[in-house]
Amino acid sequence: MKRVIAGFLICSAFLQAETLTLQECIDMTLKNHPDVHTFMLTVEQSQKDLASSKSAYRPQVAVHLEYDPLRTYVMPVMGKFSTDDDTLFHSDIVLNQKLWDFKKTSNRIAASRLQKDISRLSLEDVKNQLALRVEQVYDAVLLQESLIALRKKDLETKEALYKQALAMQKQGLRTKADAARFHASVFGAKEALSEAKAAYEKARNSLSFLIGEKLQNDVRFENHLRQIERLKLSSEKKKMLHEALLQNPSLQKMHKEIEKADKLYQASKSERYGSIDATLMASHEESLSNYDTKLVALKAELPLYMGGKLKAQMQKAKIAKAKAQMQYQSLLLKYREQLDALLIDLSHADVSIAAKKESIKAAKAALDVVRARYKEGLVTYLQLLDAITLYESSQVAYIGALARKSDILYQIKSLTGADKL
Repeated sequence: MKRVIAGFLICSAFLQAETLTLQECIDMTLKNHPDVHTFMLTVEQSQKDLASSKSAYRPQVAVHLEYDPLRTYVMPVMGKFSTDDDTLFHSDIVLNQKLWDFKKTSNRIAASRLQKDISRLSLEDVKNQLALRVEQVYDAVLLQESLIALRKKDLETKEALYKQALAMQKQGLRTKADAARFHASVFGAKEALSEAKAAYEKARNSLSFLIGEKLQNDVRFENHLRQIERLKLSSEKKKMLHEALLQNPSLQKMHKEIEKADKLYQASKSERYGSIDATLMASHEESLSNYDTKLVALKAELPLYMGGKLKAQMQKAKIAKAKAQMQYQSLLLKYREQLDALLIDLSHADVSIAAKKESIKAAKAALDVVRARYKEGLVTYLQLLDAITLYESSQVAYIGALARKSDILYQIKSLTGADKL
């Protein structure tokens, strides 16, 4: 039994070509995939947004220069106005410093800092999702390799039976119908093998696109399918997964969105109180006369009526906060439901794999008996083909059960953010 299962789990006993491991594929994907670079730029952009928000608390210095080649000056002289034309050069250097704005700026800075955290979580999320996607495709390649090995063995068996039937037909021990039926089964086996090869090539292409490099024809893959079969989750581990669900990157981002919405709401409330600013200015002017001026001032601004704009902004920010809270609760319920369903499916997958292994064992024993009886002429060729088909379908079903468990594990990791189970 062990030799039978190992026959299609281990696709090549001699890895003469280079072996591409799962971790190498993940590293190459995280290095080359454009989604990673896109979110890295998003993180960098959020850092610049934070720096822009912080600038509101720093001194704002500006220089103003003006030169007029011709300007007419009007001056009263003895009750009459007279004019004089001259040039003008004027320069100002102004420093403005925000002293207090009732935490409006500090809340906006906090919101920008939270947005930077959200961007970082998005980057980590896309890295985790890509790594899991690589693992899923890598497993698909291994499963299709196993299926190809199975289909090749089945084709060899049916070709041998066809040749045997032809030889026995010439000896008068089998009819032409026997040989024709085995011949037809050979074509069916060839079609199944071609289908498995096509699925294998598609899985290889998907992996190639993910890692950003073309796979060599002779590249080998590290087979770890037995780890999928052996992996069992204890009750304690399942409980830990429910707790780990709260660390799901999407939920963490949504939690940060709630905090960000709250900070923006607090900032919008502070808008109605205005701000207090300090201004320092030094000026120099050259025209009809030359002189310097200086200014030191404290300015207070209190918005009295803005057409309802401030109230609308405050209500909008309040609604955004409530909306983010509801979205978080909705997403959490959805993920909990999905996790419970996946854990149920995982338990069923383990039962299914065990059943498929026993089915392979029983089908192999039945095939051995039928094959021996066929040589003695005690059963028909249809009974033999039925036994071969049952054995083959049992092995295919086993590989399918492994594929389903692999997909379930992928979804659990994706939900909980766990690298390993």
